[in-house]
Amino acid sequence: MNKDGPVVSELWLEIDITQTGDVLSATAWGAGQDVQWAPHSLGARFSPETVHQFGEWVKTAALDESVLTRSLQGKALHEARELHDALFQQGLRDALLTLQGAAKGMPVLLRLNPKGPRLKTIPWEALYRPGPPSGFLGTSQEVFLARGVESTGFLQPREVKDAVRLLVISPSDKEGPDRLYAKLQPSIQSGEIKWLEPLTGSRASASFVKERLRHGPTPHILHFIGHGELAEESLCLRMSSTEGAPSWLKVRELASELSPAFPRDLRLIVLEPREGANPDGLMSAAELLVQSGAAAVVAYLWPVKADVARHCAMALYRSLTLAGTAKGDVARGLHDARSSVLEEFNESAEAFSPVLYLRGCDSNLFDFRRRTLEAAPLPAARADSTTETVSSLATASLDLWLSVPVPAAFSGELLTGPLSTRYEARASAPALQEGRFILPIQLPREKIARLLQDAESGALDSLLGQVGVKFIQEIREGSRCHFSYVPPVTFGPPPVFEAVTSRELQGLLPRVDVLLLTTTEVERNALYEVLKPFPGRRSLVEGSLRNTTYRLGQFGQYVAAHVESTMGSMGHGGSTLTMGDAIKELAPKAIVMVGIAFGIGPDKQRLGDVIVAETVFPYELQRVGERVVHRGQPLPCGPILSERFRTRRADWKLGRGEDTVNVFQSPLLSGEKLTDDLAFRDALLEAFPTAQGGEMEGAGAYAAAQRMNVEVILVKAICDWADGYKNDRAQPFAARAAVSLVHHVLGKRGVLESLGARDCDPPGGTVAFVPLENPAVRSLLELLQKPFSLLLGDHWSGTFEPLRKLLHEQLQEAPWTASEHLTLSALAQRYALQSGEDELSLRFQEAVNRDVLPSMPLVDVLARWLRPGFHITLLRQPVLELALATHRPDVPLYIIQPAKTKDRPHIRQYVAGKGWMQCATPPTSFDTKRDVVLVRLYRGYLPGPVFSPPLLTEDDYLRNVRELESVLPQVLADQILSTLANQPALVLGMSLLSWDHRHLLQCLFNRAIPDRSTVLLEPEDATGSAWYEGRGLPRGRGIQTTQVAFPELTRLLEALRPGESS
Repeated sequence: MNKDGPVVSELWLEIDITQTGDVLSATAWGAGQDVQWAPHSLGARFSPETVHQFGEWVKTAALDESVLTRSLQGKALHEARELHDALFQQGLRDALLTLQGAAKGMPVLLRLNPKGPRLKTIPWEALYRPGPPSGFLGTSQEVFLARGVESTGFLQPREVKDAVRLLVISPSDKEGPDRLYAKLQPSIQSGEIKWLEPLTGSRASASFVKERLRHGPTPHILHFIGHGELAEESLCLRMSSTEGAPSWLKVRELASELSPAFPRDLRLIVLEPREGANPDGLMSAAELLVQSGAAAVVAYLWPVKADVARHCAMALYRSLTLAGTAKGDVARGLHDARSSVLEEFNESAEAFSPVLYLRGCDSNLFDFRRRTLEAAPLPAARADSTTETVSSLATASLDLWLSVPVPAAFSGELLTGPLSTRYEARASAPALQEGRFILPIQLPREKIARLLQDAESGALDSLLGQVGVKFIQEIREGSRCHFSYVPPVTFGPPPVFEAVTSRELQGLLPRVDVLLLTTTEVERNALYEVLKPFPGRRSLVEGSLRNTTYRLGQFGQYVAAHVESTMGSMGHGGSTLTMGDAIKELAPKAIVMVGIAFGIGPDKQRLGDVIVAETVFPYELQRVGERVVHRGQPLPCGPILSERFRTRRADWKLGRGEDTVNVFQSPLLSGEKLTDDLAFRDALLEAFPTAQGGEMEGAGAYAAAQRMNVEVILVKAICDWADGYKNDRAQPFAARAAVSLVHHVLGKRGVLESLGARDCDPPGGTVAFVPLENPAVRSLLELLQKPFSLLLGDHWSGTFEPLRKLLHEQLQEAPWTASEHLTLSALAQRYALQSGEDELSLRFQEAVNRDVLPSMPLVDVLARWLRPGFHITLLRQPVLELALATHRPDVPLYIIQPAKTKDRPHIRQYVAGKGWMQCATPPTSFDTKRDVVLVRLYRGYLPGPVFSPPLLTEDDYLRNVRELESVLPQVLADQILSTLANQPALVLGMSLLSWDHRHLLQCLFNRAIPDRSTVLLEPEDATGSAWYEGRGLPRGRGIQTTQVAFPELTRLLEALRPGESS
C-alpha cells in the first residue's frame, strides 16, 4: 500500500454483460479516446449456467477459506482464465491496451455492468489473466475495477481539509466497532481518520439512527455491520430496539435521510454483513443507495469471517485516506484491500467477496490537495463497549444565517456574549457565503427548543439586534433548516363596502369574469389589500344571492367576485357547494383559489413559497384493508390558466429578508383533515411522492369547476409543515405571497383574453402591488419629498442594440473581429481603432436616431418628482430633458454639456413658449433652490439641432471621465460637486458591472456617496447586495437599495403625484 503507487487515470472502459436466452454478450465503450465496440458473444463455451457454476465454485472456495488457484483441483482457476479470454476478446483486448497506452502507465477504471440478478452475483473480480503479466482482474495493476449502476449525474470529489470522518453503525455486534477501531488506530492517531462515536445497542435503533443522521457532524464514510433483508414488503436493514426485538429501517427511507448529505460530505457507504449473515439483502441495498445519490457503496457477494472483514475495511480506509495522497480513490482502495486480504489470509478467495458499486466514472471520492493533518490526542482507556457512553448528540452544531449591515466588516465576537448568556452557546469564526453572514455555534441540545422559540417570537432578533443584527434569516443544522425568516405582516383595516340589494347585485354580476375563493380570515385580509373598486364605483360592492355573499371589485385587469367557503370540500358551506352555486350564478371565465397550505418540509422549501396546483390529488377516497389503496382520481387545473401561471410569472419577485419567494407549479394534496401530524403527512407523501404540499378545499373546487366546464387553478403559499408544530406565524406573509403572485399574473393586459375575460381600465389610486409598508419603498418616497440629486445612467436593456449590431457587422476582418460578448465600450474601441473616431461618430448617428427616443416610463414619471439642483444624466439622447420640458415647463431648466474647451461648455435653457435656447452669456453659477440643472457628461444629442460626439470607447472614458474640473469651469465644477456631496443621491440605470460607472462614481463622490442615498434596481438584479455593502463604491460605503419591478414602481409614482405620498 504505497502512497506513491498508481492513481487511476481519467480514462475508463465500460462493459455491459447481458443475457439473451442462453447467449451471454458483452458491449463496451470507452471515454477519452472516442472508442466504442459492437457487442460480441462470450461464445457457446459460456452459457448462463456455466458462468453461474463458476460463481458457485469461487463462493465455495471463499466459504472454505480456500486458495482459489487450488480450489477443486484447479478447475475454478481454469474457468477464471477461460472466462477472462471470452470476455476480453481480441478487439476488446486491443481497445483496453489502447486506453492503457493513452493513460501512460496509470490504471484505467473498468466499470462492469452485469445485467440481471444472476449475473450480478458472479465474482467477475476473480477472472484470471494468464499473462504475462498474470493475475486476477480484481487485483490487476492495469485496471481498477468497479460495478456501474444506472443513475443520473455523478458527484465531484469532496474537498477534505483535515481528517476523514467515519461513522460505524452496528445494531447487533456491539464489539464490531471496537475491533475496527483497534485496526484503524494508526490512521486515527495520525489524523487521517476521525473516529465518530459509533451507534450500537439501543443507540442503533431505527429512530435513533435517523435522528443521529439528521444532526452533525456528517460522516464522510458510513460503515454498517449487520443484516439486510426483505421485511414489511420493502428492502430493509435490521436495526435494534429498546425492547430487544429487531426494528427495521427501510433502505429507501435511509436513502431519503442521507440525500441531503450526498452532495455535501457523505461519499462512501460500506455494507458489511455480520459473520454468518446472508449478504443478499445488503447487495440489493448497495445498488439502491447508489441510485438514490450515494457516490460509492462497497458490499459483499458472500459472508466472510469477521477478521477478514475487519482487515479488508482497515486496508480500504488506510489506502483511501493515506497521508500524502492528493485524491481519495475508492477503486484503488478496494484494489489494495483485496491484495492485502490475499497476502494476509493465504490467498483466500474471500478477497473477491467485497465489490464496489460506483455512481459515475470517477472513483476519486475525496480531494486532499489542501489537507492539513493534526495528530489525534492519545486515547484514554476505552469504556467497555456494552456501557452507554455520553452521546455526541448532547451538543448540537448550528449555523445562524444573519442579516447584518455589512457582512464583510461585521464581527462575530459581538454575538458571543448574548448567545453564551442565554443559550450556553459557543460561537466559532463566522463565514461569508455568497455575501451572507453565517455564524456557527455549538450549544446543549436541550437549549435548541428555547433558541427556536425565541427565533419565532422575535426575542432572538431583539437580543442580537442590540449588537447590530437586523434579523435571523435561517437557523440550520447541517442541511436541515430549523427556522427561516418570515417578514412581519400587518394588515390594515378592512375596506368599506357599498351594500347593494340582490336585484342590484344581479345587474352587476354580468361584469364579473373572475371568481376568487378564500377560506380563512388571513386569506381574506390579504386579498382585500389589492382588491380595488372597479371602474364606475367609488368603493367595493357587497351583496348576497341565495346561499352566497359576493364582494365585487377590480383584481388586476379584471372585475372579480370574491366568495368564501368553510374549511374543507364537504359540508353545506364547503368548497364543493359554494363553488357550484357561484358558477351557476356568475358564469365566470376563470376561477382562482388563493390562500395558504402546508409544505413537505424545510429541506427543499421555505415558509412563504408559493404552490401553483397543476393537479390536485384527493386523498380521502381510499380502500382500507391490510394496506391502504388510494382510489381518488387526480384533478387537473385549467390548461390555459396553467400556461399563464407558468409563463407569465417570470418577472414576479417577492422579497423574504435576504432571499426571495420560490414558486412550485406541481401537484398538491387535498382532503378533509387539518393535517398537523408528521407520520400522517409522511404517509401521504409516500403515497403521492410528487406532491409539494396539501390543503383542504382544492378537491371540491376542482371537481365542481371540472363538472361545470370552467377553468380553475389553486395558488396557495406554505405557512407550516404539518409536522405537529403548526402555528400562525407565517400565515399573513404566506397569504400575501399567494395573493401577490395571482395579482401579478392577472395584472397583465390580455392574459385571460383567450378565456373570454375582458380587461377593464385601472381604477383610481394605486394598481400595482407595491406595499407602502415596504421599508425600501417608504424610504424612496421619503427621499423624493426632499432635495436630492438624480444620477441617471445608461444601463438600460436594449438601448444600444442597434449600435452593437451595426458595429459587429463592420468588424469582420482580422484582427478586429469581435466576440458577441464584448462590452459596448470594447466593441466601440475596436471600431475606432479600425476606422477612426469620426467614422464611429457617424455609425452612432446611423444607429441612434435623434428623433426616435427610447421608451423609459420610469424616467418620464421621475421628471415630475425632480427637485431644483444639479442632476447627472449619462443618456446620449435627451430623454430626461424633454420629459422635464413637457411636465415642468414652469421650472427654470438648464442643461450643461462639456465641450472641447472646458471653459466654454454647451449651456442651453428651456424657455416656455420658445423652446430650447443657447445661453448668450452662460451663468457662472446657478440657484440650486430654483433651477433644475442637468449635466450631460456622456454627451451626444442635445435638445434641438445640437450634437457632440458621445463617449463610447474605453479611451473616451479614460480621457473624459476624470475630475469634474477637468471638463468644466472650476467655479461651476465646485458648485456641482458641493451640491452632490451635501444631499442624498437617487441612482438609476447605473451598473457596478460597468467599469466606467464605477470610475464615474469615484470622481463625483470622492468622499463617499451621501447618507440616505438610494439605488433603484430591478428585482432580478443580483448586484443589490454589492451596492448595499459598498463593494466598488467610493470609500467602500454602501447605500440603500430599492429592488422593485420598474413598471409597478412607475404606476405607484404616477398614482402618488408629488405631495400625495405621505
